[in-house]
Order: sequence, then structure tokens, then C-alpha cells
Amino acid sequence: MGEILVTTNSNVYIANHTPMSHRGRFNAVIPIIMGGGFALGPLISGGYIKKYGINNIWPVICFLSIAAAALMYFLYISEKKRKQI
Repeated sequence: MGEILVTTNSNVYIANHTPMSHRGRFNAVIPIIMGGGFALGPLISGGYIKKYGINNIWPVICFLSIAAAALMYFLYISEKKRKQI
């Protein structure tokens, strides 16, 4: 579900929050950054699983998910404050 939301909404968010003069640059760089994450994620988690076992990756994924959700909430609060000004 998260991948669907990111795929369908990330470009809209970027387009709405970048200056018109930089939109092309952002739209060119963001897929490279996301692709790097898609490439490095399995590599890093695979090494972690190999060293510590499959059961020990779940707490790490849980922590990273909670941290990402908290950061998204702080982004939401920041956007809400910015719109009020």
C-alpha cells in the first residue's frame, strides 16, 4: 500500500513544492534517489539477515517504519503551519 501511495503521489508533491525553474531538475533526480534506495535496501537488509538471521530484521523494519511515519507526520505539521501563515 505504501509503494502505491508513494508512486502515485510523490511527483505531485514534488511539483507542488518546488520552484517552477527547478521542477525539471527535481523530476530528473528523484527517480535516481529512489532507485538507489530500491537497490541498496535489499543489499543492506540481505547482509543484515545473513549476519543476524531473518527474525532479527523485523524489529529494524518496525523501527524504520515508525521513524518514517513520524517524519511524515512532522512534515504534515510543518505544511499545515506554513499554510496558516
